[in-house]
Amino acid sequence: MKTALSSFELSHIVRELQFLVGAKVEKIFQQEKPRDEFLFSLHVPNKGKEFLFMSLPGIVCRSTFKPSFPDVPPAFCASLRRKLTNARITEIKQQAFERILCISFSTKHGPSTLIIELFSQGNIILIDETNKILAVKNRKIWNEQRRLLPAQQYNFPPKQIDITTISQEEFSQVVNGSQKETLVSFTPLALSLLIRSVSLILKVFTLIVVGIVISSGLNDSPNSS
Repeated sequence: MKTALSSFELSHIVRELQFLVGAKVEKIFQQEKPRDEFLFSLHVPNKGKEFLFMSLPGIVCRSTFKPSFPDVPPAFCASLRRKLTNARITEIKQQAFERILCISFSTKHGPSTLIIELFSQGNIILIDETNKILAVKNRKIWNEQRRLLPAQQYNFPPKQIDITTISQEEFSQVVNGSQKETLVSFTPLALSLLIRSVSLILKVFTLIVVGIVISSGLNDSPNSS
């Protein structure tokens, strides 16, 4: 079973989830064991009930059914319910090309954003319009700039190279940079992203070819009649 999404996969999921913009939060569920799992029950206008599933540390996806969850929600889930029930989703986006999903809401308390960090042990953080942390699943101090604690200011992790937006000039600067560690850290990342890109292109090409074959009837055997 897949336990983590790549940046490429998350970008695809974000595009798929755009139909949830405008949806209203009906209820939020949480299961702590064997892993942290969350389910957002949503009502989409002119469509009906939809479920958004999250499993830390690395999975977020649309769900077609509601798994079993405890009758009494954990404290973090109860906090999310108080702050987000009846809120409407206003935006769903990926932070740069990171494994970070941002879901913005319009609530009776004002705008807020749920940040789902799909790396390391995973985390879910709710912030207000000033980036103040209202609720956080896993409290942690990464450094002085990244203090994931209630009432602290939320800062995203240091930005990595975004291969989808990097310019030729920026690419040349990285490759020709005088700092050896920059090149060393970039090369595995670029190679990994290149391999994933080629793999994705091949999968899409295969699906197109299969679709053409099926639609043209070339897969019918001579004795099929």
